[in-house]
Amino acid sequence: CAIAEHLLKASHLLQTEEQRIKMAKIHLTAAKCAMKTSSFASASEYLDNAIELMGEKLWQTKYKQLSIDICREKTVTLYCTNETEQSQSLANTILLHTANVEDRVAAYTTIVECFVAQGDFYKAFSKGLDFLAEMGIKFPKSPNDLRVGIELVKAKRLINQFSFDDIKSLDVLDSEDLGYKIKFMSSLVYLSIVLNKQNHMA
Repeated sequence: CAIAEHLLKASHLLQTEEQRIKMAKIHLTAAKCAMKTSSFASASEYLDNAIELMGEKLWQTKYKQLSIDICREKTVTLYCTNETEQSQSLANTILLHTANVEDRVAAYTTIVECFVAQGDFYKAFSKGLDFLAEMGIKFPKSPNDLRVGIELVKAKRLINQFSFDDIKSLDVLDSEDLGYKIKFMSSLVYLSIVLNKQNHMA
């Protein structure tokens, strides 16, 4: 972190694209270092410096992944400093520039968490379901008891087709993309419980 601050003082001396990109990477690393100690304000400044250093190269194909990496971290620092609307806006920008599942999960997770921080659990859950649908995993937004019962019966019948040994011998999940999807889906369980309680209290 200290190295990044020292180098920043000499940033006006940077003349080539290669030098500015290298400096942007240094500030990204410094931001991650600051975030490990929960210094989110400092991390946010490092990321602002990285974005400024990228200049017009931000989002260009050659540097797209670096741009995404910088902006992903920036969404986190914005969220952690209670700038949730700005965090959501940047996350939406990331979604426009990537088809990578890991990056999209990170962006949608930020958007959902920001809605939760704003106290809008319905929008958070709805946005989460939209993303799952985009990934080919569909859930009803307003399931009733009958629908839930039917799906539980179907799940039970499916499971009963396999013995314990069959299940035990299943291959270990080796798809990172599927792992990201399952992790995101699991994060919506809490929201579904909160919304269910609110519906019963209404």
